Amino acid sequence: ATAKSVIEKSLKQFNGCDERFAVKTKTVTGDEDDDDCEVLQTKLFPFCREEQDVADVIKKAASEQNALVVFTLANPSVREKASRMCELEGLVYLDLLGPTFSTMSTFFKRQPIGLPEGTDNQEIRRPR
Repeated sequence: ATAKSVIEKSLKQFNGCDERFAVKTKTVTGDEDDDDCEVLQTKLFPFCREEQDVADVIKKAASEQNALVVFTLANPSVREKASRMCELEGLVYLDLLGPTFSTMSTFFKRQPIGLPEGTDNQEIRRPR
């Protein structure tokens, strides 16, 4: 839901593209009016947390025409590998959490736990 929310809010900045935002695999074309929106198709891959799952998604994106990969991966190792795979495939990508974690790590002088939301992490001690 994090990536979807950011994409929806960001599209509002591009001349009506948000009105054509399609969730899942519904395709919306730019033929309805005169603005400059491209054909927009979104595919959400929730719970994609393991390296192989991420690699499969990136391979699918590489086979598409003009793809933008947006990810919210908490695990730093998987996030770094996703970035590297996108670079090797020549894909444009946006890591939504990496820069946020980096800034917050500097501010709090500690590293994030690296676990996705919803993970059972009761044994992890959280700062108060």
